[in-house]
Amino acid sequence: MRKKVIATVSLCFLALVAAKAQNPTKTYLLLANVQGPGSTSFASAFSSSVIAHYDALGVVFAQSSDPNFAAQAAALPGVQSVAEDQELQWISPNETVVQADNVIDDSGVPPPDASVLPPANHESFSSAQWNLHQIHADQTATNGDRGNGVTRARVAILDAGIVASHIDIAANLNTALSTSFVPTEPSFVFPSNGKFSHATHVAGIVAAPINGMGTQGVAPNAELVSVKVLKDSGRGSFASFIAGIEYASGSAVYADVINMSLGSTFDRSNMGGGGLGPLLSALNRAVNHAEAKFPRNPVTASGFPQPVRSASARSASIRRRFSTGSPPTATSDNR
Repeated sequence: MRKKVIATVSLCFLALVAAKAQNPTKTYLLLANVQGPGSTSFASAFSSSVIAHYDALGVVFAQSSDPNFAAQAAALPGVQSVAEDQELQWISPNETVVQADNVIDDSGVPPPDASVLPPANHESFSSAQWNLHQIHADQTATNGDRGNGVTRARVAILDAGIVASHIDIAANLNTALSTSFVPTEPSFVFPSNGKFSHATHVAGIVAAPINGMGTQGVAPNAELVSVKVLKDSGRGSFASFIAGIEYASGSAVYADVINMSLGSTFDRSNMGGGGLGPLLSALNRAVNHAEAKFPRNPVTASGFPQPVRSASARSASIRRRFSTGSPPTATSDNR
């Protein structure tokens, strides 16, 4: 009899393990009916599952392995909709590095505290920087408008990891504020291994310093903050995006510009289709909140759901916002 009991218990245990294996933990977005204090009070019903909540947005993210979690959460008072978070490809995986014709010797880069710096528009590749001429950023740099007018401008780069030691990044990068919101890749630093780093590319366009080497940024004296919301592969979740936007626009960073030079393709019909509608709505709430909280915080995005509106920065040299990339391909459910 004892052997039979032990065998029965063993079988039940194996069945329990198998059930858990069949129900992996998933991340869910819960979108509230309203925004503001108390909007996410419904989250108290499953507080142990909550991984992030933003009253100002009316957004909650929770994790659960219960296959009935979404239905149960959707039935709670105050919940507008529930959707499983998704990880999408926001940056093309086909980007590659092309070796320049000449190799730059970085031994001559002046130290950050150098009293005399090279003149503007005399970097190694200045002759190829048609983008600066196109927007007259070469003229503003010559005039001394370089992103550090009355107050030094701060630009948050929401992207994948950045090469923090790059000669055209390091001098302007605030490593103390830079961080990652990608749980599986906790470092914001992209390995300097010769592979293409989209965040480094974008950050250089924004604020590569004038040091006589490499390229020159649109605002070469502005401060950069790397906010990693994408894996180094270019994939990322909505939870990471929203956390990054809230951080960049919050009191810790207080960015003048939040740059997101990335995009993905969504179905224009049926509110994004496949549950993306609530996710896009939450993302739009985050962008709107960032701009409303500090009206001078422009959120620039290329191929992104939220239309970009005008806003001034603290520095005259970057009042006009420039974002690189393809035409918008993403659309939101309220567009």
